[in-house]
Amino acid sequence: MENLRLPTDVLDPLIELGTVVSYQEVLLNDIPAQHPVRLFSDFWMSNKSDSFVPLRGAIEPTKIPAILPWLLLLEVIEIENKQQFRYRLTGTGCRELFGIDFTGKLLGEGLTQDGADARFREFGKVVETSQVVYSSSKLPIADRSFLNVYRGVFPVSTNGYQVNQIFVVIAHEELALDQVRQPARPHALQARSSIY
Repeated sequence: MENLRLPTDVLDPLIELGTVVSYQEVLLNDIPAQHPVRLFSDFWMSNKSDSFVPLRGAIEPTKIPAILPWLLLLEVIEIENKQQFRYRLTGTGCRELFGIDFTGKLLGEGLTQDGADARFREFGKVVETSQVVYSSSKLPIADRSFLNVYRGVFPVSTNGYQVNQIFVVIAHEELALDQVRQPARPHALQARSSIY
């Protein structure tokens, strides 16, 4: 089935009324070639084995410095017998985009309820299927919901047999990077603990 999009002048008033959650899965080819999601996807695929997701150790973010600001790393944890996600890393571009640093927080903190529910479904699907999910949406933060973003959710494994971390790349839909020329920014990622 083809993904259909409502025109912005129709969709925006519906979102403001709470009628529509602006989230839709998209195909990788729907995302521009120089967008951080597309560039990270190429990197993730180059490190993927034939049978399973890449090992976390194979995904070295410093090899893709232009994408670092738009990168989140979450660990899959269990709290009271429920799957939960904790942010381990938050890129500087994400902090600026969100207006908050999610490092160390649990998924759902700082998001609208609809946004949190959508992220739980999206991230849970990635963990369950070991497949990447690409999407387009309004940012699920109340005072930032006017921003359109592309997001890619990429499963990785620290042990080789289960998805226990996910990388999320998220940036404005219009953002295009020149991967070769953009220098690494040493402060582009902030971690509370080691990245492994």
